[in-house]
Amino acid sequence: LVPAGYCEEWWALDMEKEMLKLTNSPDLERLQQIGIKHDYMEKFTANYFEEFPDAKTSIKLSKALGIPLHPRYTYHWKTIQKEEFLELLKWFESAKIEITEGMVDKIVLSKHEIGKRVLELIGVPHIFINSEFTIIEKNDAEIMYNLLSMENSDFYVKFKNSEIEDVLDLINSVSEIKVKDKSGTFIGARMGRPEKAKIRKLDGDPH
Repeated sequence: LVPAGYCEEWWALDMEKEMLKLTNSPDLERLQQIGIKHDYMEKFTANYFEEFPDAKTSIKLSKALGIPLHPRYTYHWKTIQKEEFLELLKWFESAKIEITEGMVDKIVLSKHEIGKRVLELIGVPHIFINSEFTIIEKNDAEIMYNLLSMENSDFYVKFKNSEIEDVLDLINSVSEIKVKDKSGTFIGARMGRPEKAKIRKLDGDPH
C-alpha cells in the first residue's frame, strides 16, 4: 500500500490507545494536574472530525502522552527541502513575537519571498499585508513557536548543525513535540476548462 497521510481518525486511535493505558494509572492524575481531564480527551476521540483541541492543548497532549501533534496543526513538511527549511528558520530569527496571556498571539515577519513561498508549500495559514509583512496568527503561531523551539535564541543553529536531510526527521530529532507525515501520497490530475475553449466550427449544419 502507498503511504497514507496522518489524519484525524489516525490521531483519535492513537489517543484512544494511550487513554486505555491511562486507566487506573497515576499518569491520569498527572494529566488532570496540567488541565486535561479524561472526559475531555474522550470528546476528541468520539467526534474527531468536528471536535479538536486548540494548539496549546494539542501540544500538552503530545508531550504528556507521546502522541503526534494533531493533524489540524501538522503541516506538509515533506514537500520542502532542508535548504528551504533553513531559509524559513533564518527568516524566523528576525520575527517579532507577540504573546498574550501566556500564548503566542502573532508572529510578525518582514518581507521575504522565499520564506513566504515555503509557508505556502507547507500549508501554514498566514496573512500578507501591504506586500511588506507576513503574519502568522493564534493557533498556528503557537504551534510554530513551540514546534521550532523559537523561545531558544539558538534554535536556528540546532537545526542547521544537524546532519539529517529529511525535514520531518530533522524536526523530530530537535523538537520535543512529535510530528507525523501529513502529506502521504499526492495524486495529481489535470482538468480542462470547457468554458474557455474556442468555438468549434464545422462545415455544413450537422445539427
